Amino acid sequence: MERNKPVFISLTGESSHQINIPPGQGSFSMGLTGMDKKKFDVLIEDNLPVNWDAFNKLYTPHGQQHAEKYPYGDWPRFFHYWGKDTGFAAWSAKRPIEDFSWHPDQPVSVDLGRAQFVIFQLKQMNTL
Repeated sequence: MERNKPVFISLTGESSHQINIPPGQGSFSMGLTGMDKKKFDVLIEDNLPVNWDAFNKLYTPHGQQHAEKYPYGDWPRFFHYWGKDTGFAAWSAKRPIEDFSWHPDQPVSVDLGRAQFVIFQLKQMNTL
């Protein structure tokens, strides 16, 4: 992924979101439509499922050089996610994530038994 160049990713539909990530940014934040856009990399509709596999083709420069070690990408390393989609649990079983901070907008149940998080933080929705 080239830094400082717009890239389209398919988070909730084909090429649904355009992102522009500056060099050195290892995190990615997803908020909900209606939240302050300035505080997030993207905003998503709460009622749409997230295609977590959209991140499989995103790499840091190091990851790109060693793509065979990272078949599911290696960027971002840190996630901040506001929403209720729990698909990240199954997706993270394929790809280690250093830090995942989740702010569900309602009570949910999710099995993290196979997830590969170094740090997982469950936070209340209003902790922005």
